[in-house]
Amino acid sequence: MSNKSEISGGPPPHLPDSIYAFIEPGVNRRPGKLAVVSKSQPGNHLAEAVRESTGSLPKRCDETLRWTYAEFFAVSFSLAENLAQRITGSRPESIVVTYIPNSVEYLLLLAASTIAKTGIASLDVGMLHKTRHAELEGYLGQLQPSCIVVPDAEGAAAVDGILQKLQLHSVVKISLDSKPPQTPVGNEVSWEGFASLCKASPADAIAERTEAARHDDPNRTALIGKYSPWTMR
Repeated sequence: MSNKSEISGGPPPHLPDSIYAFIEPGVNRRPGKLAVVSKSQPGNHLAEAVRESTGSLPKRCDETLRWTYAEFFAVSFSLAENLAQRITGSRPESIVVTYIPNSVEYLLLLAASTIAKTGIASLDVGMLHKTRHAELEGYLGQLQPSCIVVPDAEGAAAVDGILQKLQLHSVVKISLDSKPPQTPVGNEVSWEGFASLCKASPADAIAERTEAARHDDPNRTALIGKYSPWTMR
């Protein structure tokens, strides 16, 4: 009969109280290191948002979007603060639904939802096509989102029709288009351009948001996804 041995590594290490608290030390150690590369977006894309949040344009402002950790998280915190202010009675069970392709905007929303402690549901942008509106209606009816993000005016029109049908009101509606789509007469909430939610917030508000982001409820719903565009191209 073979002998058995046991190896003990001691008690498990203490885990940070939130995802942001886990990555914050690394961000602070190397703020100037490259964090995001989006080959499908030009270097000046959302550059003004970076300037407002950091005081200067992106350091790598060339043909391809390249942001450092400092730039990415500065904009992420501005987005988180502005998003939380727009979601009426923002609470842990608030859900942000995204129907957008691979882009820096998706990563910003993912980070901002973690910081603001809202859930995020990353769904297939193909649901915005008229052949899949029944599927779109089913998901929106089930999720009851506080915020919806679409890529363009066509997607906005599809969502508006479903929201009216479901009688979902006071939903924050965001489009990646630089010019927000027209909102049908009678709708309570207008569409906003994504860049408008990345405007810098007061320093004291960001400081409070940063401290709050270091602590989270491990039991809250953080991510729901039928389709999540993790890989940037």
